[in-house]
Amino acid sequence: MIYHCPSTASSSERARIRKKLANEITAALISNLPQALPIDYDTVKAKANQSGFIWKNGDDEMEFTAAFSGDQQQKHRLADGPVGYIRIVPEGWESGPLSLTQYLNLPSKEKPACPSFGVSSGSWGAYSDGAQHFWYRDTQEKPITSITKFFEDTGEVWACRVANVNGDFVAWWPIVRHWYRVLHSTIDFLDRFEAKPGRYVEVGFAGLSGLTTPGQFQMNRIPYRKGEMILKHISRKWDEEQMHIFLLKAVNEIHSNLMIEPTDIVGLEKFISG
Repeated sequence: MIYHCPSTASSSERARIRKKLANEITAALISNLPQALPIDYDTVKAKANQSGFIWKNGDDEMEFTAAFSGDQQQKHRLADGPVGYIRIVPEGWESGPLSLTQYLNLPSKEKPACPSFGVSSGSWGAYSDGAQHFWYRDTQEKPITSITKFFEDTGEVWACRVANVNGDFVAWWPIVRHWYRVLHSTIDFLDRFEAKPGRYVEVGFAGLSGLTTPGQFQMNRIPYRKGEMILKHISRKWDEEQMHIFLLKAVNEIHSNLMIEPTDIVGLEKFISG
């Protein structure tokens, strides 16, 4: 912030400049301080208070009431394979989260995304904690490959995608695209329905032990050093720039796992654009 006050200025001129500067500083603080203040809310009380990998550990088979008549009670389990997940937990709501009925009646474009990534069979409906939308492989067991959950008590959103495994190979960049689409659509959803500005966001990718990146030849395949990665961040500012910064950190966590040089925003945009 720049101002000019000549040494020869009169008392009244100095007072005018001081007042103008004070007003500008006040406006800057009002604009920026809410983003900088630490956010104090208890994410432990959220429904999704455990690692996103709970889907693999404590909730293998999921039962819910489908939205389509004639196919009401359904049970599915998550497909086998590495899991990439994302959680978005709002600080709170101005008038409380949407009711389950309100949420289920929303157009798909106004809900948090549940990307299908080429899978054509899916369903959605209510379950014990809220609503869920998922896609599954059209086989006898119908295992889920992508799912998004809305928790009616807190209004938080949980989503995960099972990565495709070909032998010992697994590509990580489709997981980043999934994170971006769910994060972008959920932030829009929270803003539209007046959630408070603070949001806790967590992404993770697990089940990588013993696997490598794809490659035509052995020399092109890079092993994952660690079996999982988790990244967390709380902020009151989740615009496009902040989302890109957060996801860039997540991508570079994966790069570190693979002993690859860090990328930049341009590299990130190539991954999420697909």
